[in-house]
Amino acid sequence: MTHRNKSLDVLRGMAVLLVLGRHYPSSPWEPIGWWGVDLFFVLSGFLISGLLFRDVQLYGELRLKRFWLRRGWKIWPAFFVYLIVVTVLVRLPGHQFWWASLFLTDYIYRGGILGHTWSLSVEEHFYIILPLLLLWLSPRRFAAIPFISLGVLITSPLLRCFGSLELANFATHTRIDGLLAGVAVGYLYHFKPRAFRHLAKTRRAIPVFIACSAIAILLGDPVYNRIPAIFSFSVLAIGFSFLVAWAVVQECPKLLWPVATIGFYSYSIYLWHMLFASMLPFVNFRGKQIVYLLVCLCMGTTMSVLIEVPCVRLRDKIWKEQGRRYEKNSGMPLSAVSEVS
Repeated sequence: MTHRNKSLDVLRGMAVLLVLGRHYPSSPWEPIGWWGVDLFFVLSGFLISGLLFRDVQLYGELRLKRFWLRRGWKIWPAFFVYLIVVTVLVRLPGHQFWWASLFLTDYIYRGGILGHTWSLSVEEHFYIILPLLLLWLSPRRFAAIPFISLGVLITSPLLRCFGSLELANFATHTRIDGLLAGVAVGYLYHFKPRAFRHLAKTRRAIPVFIACSAIAILLGDPVYNRIPAIFSFSVLAIGFSFLVAWAVVQECPKLLWPVATIGFYSYSIYLWHMLFASMLPFVNFRGKQIVYLLVCLCMGTTMSVLIEVPCVRLRDKIWKEQGRRYEKNSGMPLSAVSEVS
């Protein structure tokens, strides 16, 4: 994919709206709001693996340093600004600041104004694990990726049987199944287009997604119960994999463009919404839920425009110059090295 897919941005928008509902007590979609992170994980697995797979297709190799630096330019500036701001505003204890800054909140600290950063920790660990896994496999063994993803889907519920309920819900080793499910979809998209089209057919993808969603609803909320914590994440990983594959080949209706816009700014919205959500128990007025939603969307969008977007533009300017040098040396058209951030 060499341009933004609005249908995937719609899924991003839906995911962040689910998360916002999860963190507003008694909202209509609070019971399934935890799905938002699972959808983000499958999307990330698909898109991030796509960046690496395209490197292999274009250059015949994985450019790990370039990949890690590009992800850092995307994630770290907004994250550390948020971390510094909340540390100053609420006077966070030093240990909480350091656990978050080292991306360890999925194992060491959860809850409060930094509670939602556990998913960013999982993603950061994934950004390290996936390139190393692909490097170890090498392109000639990429065909093993779907089987590795299937193996993780099978073993992750077993891992969630052990340890605390918090570890089952938040730790990288227990939650990476959704990310690797997205990687399997990405592999099919880039290397097995016929199999991908088979996966993405509406009459197959939508029923599977609906069935998996129904199972997750019947199992209940994994944060409070061991049984759904064991099974629900893998079930949703399957359902969202089919949904993502289906969305890739769909034309986004103009009616959903506002949701796609929310999806474009979803990272900063997700990052900053907890700052306002943490204030909700101390305020009470009519229409509080609507105000909460609007403030979170506006605050996240504003911070994205101020921090995330300029950093990504600067990053792209730097790598565009590198792309021109690559074009000069290799004869490959510059358009071939453009990519989605």
